[in-house]
Amino acid sequence: MLANVDRVREGSENAGIWRHRRKDETIIHVEITSYALIFAGRAAEVIVAVDVTQRKRDEAEKRIFMESLAATNRELELRNRDVERATELKSKFLASMSHELRTPLNAIVGFSGLLAEQTAGELNDKQKRFVNHIKQGAGHLLQLINDILDFSKIESGMLEVLAANSSTVDSKHGEKPLILIVDDELPARELIASYLETAGYATALIGSGAEAIAKARQLRPSAITLDILMPGGSGFETLFQLKNTCETAHIPVIVVSVVDQKQMRFTLGAAEYLVKPVQKAALLEAVQKHAPPHDGSSSDVLVVDDDLKTLDLVGDILYSGGLCSTSGI
Repeated sequence: MLANVDRVREGSENAGIWRHRRKDETIIHVEITSYALIFAGRAAEVIVAVDVTQRKRDEAEKRIFMESLAATNRELELRNRDVERATELKSKFLASMSHELRTPLNAIVGFSGLLAEQTAGELNDKQKRFVNHIKQGAGHLLQLINDILDFSKIESGMLEVLAANSSTVDSKHGEKPLILIVDDELPARELIASYLETAGYATALIGSGAEAIAKARQLRPSAITLDILMPGGSGFETLFQLKNTCETAHIPVIVVSVVDQKQMRFTLGAAEYLVKPVQKAALLEAVQKHAPPHDGSSSDVLVVDDDLKTLDLVGDILYSGGLCSTSGI
């Protein structure tokens, strides 16, 4: 009795769950709890038995559900990683496709446009018809590419509407303002030069970013067109140095590139951002905003390339067009 009194004082309680087989051979779970107490001056013990079969069944179902949920979450995490990787690969593919397709299209659209304008000589009716077919086909293909790329950007939230700013400089190169054309691809340089020269500009063609900085300091052009995607990432470096050098910081830089990263315009300080293939009207509008053309009859063109044969070829082309050229390597 004294021992039972101690158990009562301690609040002693024993409990456990046992499996019990019924007469019908079914198995149930029984929770048995015993309590020590003093009843009528005598030691006593109360035993309570509760059928907890349903609770055990619910707990088992909950455990199975939680294990299944954890497995599903792990699978979703793996799938999300796969989706993220697929999205990254898609973005890289689109960037590569943009460059690989827009680069040749830039030449096709641009030069077919020049042929249609008969700037290189008159065309007969059949030639005009063929050139128009080329121009229309290239324009249609370009629109398809743009639609694909723009749809992808809308999906990823990358499509932005950008505001415009402006700046102008006075030309110090005679009667015609000088535009420095920086692009590592000769056809692109020649195409832009053709657009600008027909609008009354003098041009200087540069094939690398490093040389562009030196020529910009030397020639002080009215504006610069710059391709961002050049070997070694020199386009971004060139733009950064131009805008952070006292002698060239005031010169408006018009980016003309297959890479559609207009947000970099604000980051690095470009005046305009055009995506290749660039239309003649769009290019002239951008250039004229920052470097209005002047009337004049003289036009000196600086042609810069590391290939002597290319220098001779471009020099002959310019000479046949009544322009004076100075070669530089």
